Amino acid sequence: MTTVAVDPAKARKRRSRRIVSWTLTALLAAAFALVAMPGLYRGEWIVVSGTSMEPGMHTGDMVLAVKTNDWKIGDTVTYRLGNPDDPNSAGGFVIHRLVSGDAVEGWRTRGDNKPNPDAWVVADSQILGEQVLMVPKMGFVLAQARSPWVLALIAGILVALAIGISEASGPKAPPYFFDDAEFGTVGSTRSGWWRR
Repeated sequence: MTTVAVDPAKARKRRSRRIVSWTLTALLAAAFALVAMPGLYRGEWIVVSGTSMEPGMHTGDMVLAVKTNDWKIGDTVTYRLGNPDDPNSAGGFVIHRLVSGDAVEGWRTRGDNKPNPDAWVVADSQILGEQVLMVPKMGFVLAQARSPWVLALIAGILVALAIGISEASGPKAPPYFFDDAEFGTVGSTRSGWWRR
């Protein structure tokens, strides 16, 4: 049997590639979970539409609202208009700042770009979450990222990275896979012949 010496420089390079591949795979998987499955962390992605929260938020910005049930004045929250217990009266989403009120009496909200508070009182049960992350102009990308073909593309990239990692991490085959002194035969995986 032939023994193959391992070049330390090549081993370091292979190890570095493996670390980079695993890191990229983990980042892609985390991004996939963040975009495609916000329910895992009690969150909701909302795309900003309108000018009421300018200059801090603009149409097309993406906001991640996470349910905390610990609202306080000054928080930017996302809530649903209408009665949350009656699906027939549920309206659209609104992203505004809490300016007065409490959990018992209800909350008054106002857009940062508006001089007066909203005309309605928001019940605690209507609030979907507090803004924890805002990504400028990514709302349009998010809308596309939830489409089946983009999710399939992301899954394909993850599979390709996983295959690349498994190939990069496996031992390299020596050029000759057997040397049988008894029969005088030598096999090769590279040239296509295996017997003389």
